[in-house]
Amino acid sequence: MVGGKDHVLNTAQVDLIASILVDEFDPYIREHDPGFSGFPAVSQWVARRKKDIVDNDPIFATEEQSRKKLYMQLVDRKFRNFYHGLRERESPLSKALLKLLIPRTTALHLFELEVKQELDDSGKDPGEGYQTRLRKRWDSLPKHTRKGYEQQVDALAKDIEKQVHSSFLRRYHADILDSNRDLLFRNLNTTLEALCQEKALGGLTAIALLGYRDIETGEIQVKLCDGRMGDESSEFGADKEERAVMLKLIESWKEYTKKTVPSHMPQPGSSISEAIVIPRNDRTIEEIVIPRNGHGIPVFPALDPRNVTPSMLEEIIVQYYNEIWDVHSPLSLPWDDLVQNAANFYDVDRYSFMCFNREELKHTGLLYSLAAVLEMQCGINAHEPFTFRPASDAEHGVSDSRPTSSLGPTRVHEREKQYQAEPAGAAVQSTDISEIGTTVDSEPQTVSASERLFDPVLDARSGVARLTLQTRQDNLHPIPQAQDHECSQPHNSVRRHQKRLATVEKSRPAGDRLANKANRKAKTDHRAIGVRKTLQRRGRTERVLSGTGSAATLIPVQGEKDTFFSQGYKFKLAKGWQHSWHISLNEYAKLGGKIVGSSEFNDREEVLAMTMIARDPEWMASQWEECVVSRP
Repeated sequence: MVGGKDHVLNTAQVDLIASILVDEFDPYIREHDPGFSGFPAVSQWVARRKKDIVDNDPIFATEEQSRKKLYMQLVDRKFRNFYHGLRERESPLSKALLKLLIPRTTALHLFELEVKQELDDSGKDPGEGYQTRLRKRWDSLPKHTRKGYEQQVDALAKDIEKQVHSSFLRRYHADILDSNRDLLFRNLNTTLEALCQEKALGGLTAIALLGYRDIETGEIQVKLCDGRMGDESSEFGADKEERAVMLKLIESWKEYTKKTVPSHMPQPGSSISEAIVIPRNDRTIEEIVIPRNGHGIPVFPALDPRNVTPSMLEEIIVQYYNEIWDVHSPLSLPWDDLVQNAANFYDVDRYSFMCFNREELKHTGLLYSLAAVLEMQCGINAHEPFTFRPASDAEHGVSDSRPTSSLGPTRVHEREKQYQAEPAGAAVQSTDISEIGTTVDSEPQTVSASERLFDPVLDARSGVARLTLQTRQDNLHPIPQAQDHECSQPHNSVRRHQKRLATVEKSRPAGDRLANKANRKAKTDHRAIGVRKTLQRRGRTERVLSGTGSAATLIPVQGEKDTFFSQGYKFKLAKGWQHSWHISLNEYAKLGGKIVGSSEFNDREEVLAMTMIARDPEWMASQWEECVVSRP
């Protein structure tokens, strides 16, 4: 016959070990390690005793050394399990005592906090039978929703000090901690009373001071628990002298707590105070602004859970996702691809908490848990907030549901680095996008880099610092177009509202450059007047320039933002990409484009996607279906 889960020790062996644990090991622990400092404190005694058991007791007699070694391991495990079980049951720091003094917050408790908040907001009186109705409402929740609350409870329990940095959960923590502290105060007071009146202790008096910070205000609070011999005994502090001593003690304890217990409140002037807190009644969801950090990356806003309903929170999260994606690509957010092929779009190990499943985002429990994590991991103070992979990492990972490309939607700052690595001092050239939308047919002008010095300015859409052009002796060379066996996807220009780069002769006389500069200024002034007149004549028609300066016409759709008609096709393209997405000649030719000639591409063999929409909408519609609203 065998006993225990190991199926190695028989019943007699198990019974023998059990009797030794109770009769010998338990008394030894209480005498030599009453504070349960850890198993090493009793390990030497255990080593001697288990060796004696296995070597000398006939029940364990065996000639097989491998079996004897296994016996030693199993006996050692039983000693260790007994020690740790005893420590958990009886140590002053055991979980059992904590559970007695501070019962754990439950998922139902979290749900009740939300219900109470709803009642407070509506001004309704819960009335009689509140707890019964609350329980029925809880039981009627879907299983996955209740599981979401349970996960949130686990998150709160794991690291409550870290969690309170999240303003989103601060209200929940305030309620939970207030409840826990109240339970501790009442239970500890009762326990001290019981101990002081315990006959086995021969009569005691006791006092305990509890000092803590209020989560919301940061103010120091002190509570006092005392134990007395009986109800007839007077409390300490009943007379005037004792009261003076008590007040002095409490004041000293308050000062000690203030120095000892850290404050989690944001300090004035800190970056936390700059986070956007979304209120409720004085702003609609459509007006919510997703903040950006110092690097221009969209970050999750700070939220007040008392003022955010589940539906509002879902819209905030979706809007946050869209903002991040807009920086990455001009196309719409590929929700299905992000669920099915997440690793192709972002680091799933680093950002394992991200959820792009629209159905799951409708579950209240998961929604609030996700928002709490997003605020901590992707908030204004996050060192590495969530971003999608650069195109160079994900170019082969786009699913078949949309066209692939060799370049992909390259991040602006990576191309900036390439320019900054090149020697400067040459020239900026090609179409200035401030002229896009005009009917200017003149050739693009060349401006020396030394004549245009920009400070880094944060682009309102991409959040990327614009390139600063410095005067140098060498020429700036254009970045070579990456080639691949696949087609090239749209990519950003170096910066929006900036002219492209071209090479000019270093040997050009300074006098010629100054004369040309004056001529260019005169031409620019003349063109500006022409632009104003043309805009007055043109009305609703948008005209864009090809690389050679030839004009093409687009018609904006009235009442529909960033939407255009072109030869019967209807396209929608985000404003930030209208002047930065370029199509290469190589891509156009490979994919069968024939209408736009090579002469219409600029010196880098590129043309604006807006120009391509105007000149060859059929080709654009066949390659970039996600930008197409309707077809003829």
